[in-house]
Amino acid sequence: MQNTKTEYGSSERTSVVWPEMEQLLPPLSVEQFSSLESDILEDGCYAPIIVNEDMVIVDGHNRFRICEKHGLPFKMLVFSFADLLEAKQWALNTQKGRRNLDKWELGKIALKLKPGIEARARKNMSAGGGDQKSKGAKSGLTALSGPISPISTRKELANTVGIGEVTMGKAMQIDERAPAAIKEALDNGELSC
Repeated sequence: MQNTKTEYGSSERTSVVWPEMEQLLPPLSVEQFSSLESDILEDGCYAPIIVNEDMVIVDGHNRFRICEKHGLPFKMLVFSFADLLEAKQWALNTQKGRRNLDKWELGKIALKLKPGIEARARKNMSAGGGDQKSKGAKSGLTALSGPISPISTRKELANTVGIGEVTMGKAMQIDERAPAAIKEALDNGELSC
């Protein structure tokens, strides 16, 4: 990820909303959204909306929606990401500190990233990240570029959202096997992960 330091005004370029990015995090509560809307109406949208090089919004969907609703100008700052997974991980990392998300919510967000992390792990394996002793020695990868570390999907997911591997494992098990009533109780805060 890199801040390109390129900035556009909303009158110069049109940003794009991808539902996959917009729905990465749980929506703001009515009170949180109302508070943000009041702040923007009073002070303007002083924090830039982060977009990638294709003008897809990575961070700032709520600010964007409020500005669009009220016809307010806003700034967009362009960041360069290696891929969509890196953009999602960056957005999540940025928002974690701003929102009070419990472990179950963080686990559910991480599970949205699971296909991308699994794809990265498969790519790594095919490049020699699996059995280092046999693959690395045969291909010469270890001698030329150093060993490629295998990726543990559960560990990567846990690290991405800042929870422990055991908790991430529980969230994965709950997501795969728990009855709907258990998931609903976790969503409502009646149970914790």
